[in-house]
Amino acid sequence: LQWIDDNSFKLELEEQGLNDQNIEEWGSWMDWQLQNAFPAGNRPSLTASRLSFSRNELGDEGVRYILDYCKRQGISIQMFKLFKNNIGDAGAAAIGAYIVDCPEPVQQ
Repeated sequence: LQWIDDNSFKLELEEQGLNDQNIEEWGSWMDWQLQNAFPAGNRPSLTASRLSFSRNELGDEGVRYILDYCKRQGISIQMFKLFKNNIGDAGAAAIGAYIVDCPEPVQQ
């Protein structure tokens, strides 16, 4: 996790062996990162300028988990990299729904 400024970051998690069964560990790790960055709890709306999960083993459930997590935490994603995973129609539909609902424009 690399912070760009007070409310934007990028995260590169390519080739980490992430899949639908272990993606919740990422959510716990991300919770810890956010608590450390904003210990008082007053967190602004956040933007992930780049969120890369490429070259993992994520399927539809894993993609849905990531997107649900970002929605719950108020994180907008500008660039979402998911190539070379196992995403099917349900995962693609979740990405489409996120793009429609995202408060910031998704670039890629």
